[in-house]
Amino acid sequence: MPIVAVYKFRATFRSTDTHQHPLPRDGLSREGLLLLRQEADVRDDAAAIAACATHGAFDAVIERYAPLDPAMLANPQNKDFVELHATALSTGNAMTYYLNSAPADEAPSVTQAGFRPAGRG
Repeated sequence: MPIVAVYKFRATFRSTDTHQHPLPRDGLSREGLLLLRQEADVRDDAAAIAACATHGAFDAVIERYAPLDPAMLANPQNKDFVELHATALSTGNAMTYYLNSAPADEAPSVTQAGFRPAGRG
């Protein structure tokens, strides 16, 4: 019976024709979680890195691995994993990333908009 394993990673994101969800701007580094369907509880960084790339997360470095206990999905604090788990079981993998996980050397993007009263210019 297949299991779903959780891999915590850091990767550089680039748009691909296969990405299924909004990605950070090209070239930005973020941490994320990959849920990977596997036949056994055995860490497989190569398979996880390949799956990350299909989601636009390249040059992934795997930081942690753990099998996902399906019983834990019943806990309210794990509600975000329910859909990811179902997707991983049906398609082979699912990914999410942390918006606020930029490395210290990556400058934040600041956008400023200026408004002028009508008639002044």
